[in-house]
Amino acid sequence: MQIMQQQAAKPRILIVDDDATMRLLMTETLIEDGYIIDDVDNGPAALDKVATSPPDMVLLDVKMPGMSGFEVCSKIRELTGDTSISIVMVTGLDDSESIEKAFQLGATAFETKPINCDTFQYRIQYLLKARSAIVELKQRELHLQHTERISRILTQGKNKDTILQDVLHEMLDIFSAERASILNAQDNNCTKLDIVSEALRVDCTSIADDQDTPVNNIGNEILQWSINSENPILSTYPSQIPSHDFTENNWVFHQMLKSLQVHNSHPWFLALHRSIDARPWSVTEQETYYIICLRLAGILSRYLLMEKLHNSENLLRQAQRVGHIGNWHWNVKKNKLSWSDQLFLIYGYKPISFTPTFDDFFDAVAEEDLGRLSNFRRTIFPSEESCSVEHRIKLPSGETRWVYQQAAGKLDSDGNLAEANGIVQDITDRIKKQEQEAQNNKMEAIGQLTSGVAHDFGNLMTIARGNLELLDQSFIEKYDINEEY
Repeated sequence: MQIMQQQAAKPRILIVDDDATMRLLMTETLIEDGYIIDDVDNGPAALDKVATSPPDMVLLDVKMPGMSGFEVCSKIRELTGDTSISIVMVTGLDDSESIEKAFQLGATAFETKPINCDTFQYRIQYLLKARSAIVELKQRELHLQHTERISRILTQGKNKDTILQDVLHEMLDIFSAERASILNAQDNNCTKLDIVSEALRVDCTSIADDQDTPVNNIGNEILQWSINSENPILSTYPSQIPSHDFTENNWVFHQMLKSLQVHNSHPWFLALHRSIDARPWSVTEQETYYIICLRLAGILSRYLLMEKLHNSENLLRQAQRVGHIGNWHWNVKKNKLSWSDQLFLIYGYKPISFTPTFDDFFDAVAEEDLGRLSNFRRTIFPSEESCSVEHRIKLPSGETRWVYQQAAGKLDSDGNLAEANGIVQDITDRIKKQEQEAQNNKMEAIGQLTSGVAHDFGNLMTIARGNLELLDQSFIEKYDINEEY
């Protein structure tokens, strides 16, 4: 890929006169100032030149065969649609009617024949400077209009993908581009890029279709250069697939690339491409592009931060739901209490139909546990130390639940309580499980006691039975008792 060096373009002047001597004289007078000069001898040829290679200035003879200078002036204004081309009528006519007609048709100035070679070049210099000032002013106005258009899109409040698409399609129109792409690197080395969003002109191919990966198209060197540069990077971009038709030039694009400084993210890039047949990017276009990149980076940073916060909130909600944990925050000065969604569920309320107050914590406490919570409240209010308590609450449905509360206060500079934050966990299942385990342990202990008593009683009965058997044997032997009786 060949990097294009930005340089100031020399003004282009088109001389239109059927007199070859006059064309040569004006060319020789102006060529020393380094202008790019073209010359034609008739009106139709002049219009062709204006259509294919628009000049900065046209030095136009009034009296020419076929098409007069007045007609050519009118056609040029119709063709270009603006006054960015200075048209200087070079003529011997100096009557007020001819001058008025020329200005009505769009002429910029008059230069009388024969020209004064000593002053002519300075006159042209002045007119070109005036033209440049007018063009620059118009470009500045367009710059403001374009940035305002993009700013309106960025502040519409739509989702990120829609906004990016709207911005890229707007940029195709602003910069007369074939393709606009927002790319995101998967790592800081930019070894692989993902196409986040892309807008294309009709028949223009996606950047991903040129080669296997977009980074191969743009080049890692260009990407790194863009990251380390504040200004847009201009280059030519060799496409592997023609954009419109199978002509050689349509295989190459003018490229403008800038890194988007998106906070806490791998590098992002905005790339614009347009056909090599089009003019290079102007300084004003680069400035407009630069401002758009800054604003786009800001909105991307905000959206990515919002997505990160949203994901974190979802993870917190999931964790609270799994752990049956809710949290609360109390602004003491405003006396405003806020509950999390899970806390509403724990206390048996619907968020849309209930506005919590700090007294609601005490109204829900089971009467036998009021003393615990009162002591808890007295502990957290005068200090920033964390305090915890377990107690029962009564739900509006009449159900009783056990909860674990932990809270800590925050004092202001005067030592007064400014706010308090806490968590509430539904531990009903844990308490029930503990009670069940206690009951099981109790029954197991009773079973072990009963088994032990039965075992000891069995031992006593074994001894008694043995003694009875010995006594029976001794009677038989002593009294010679027959076993049959």
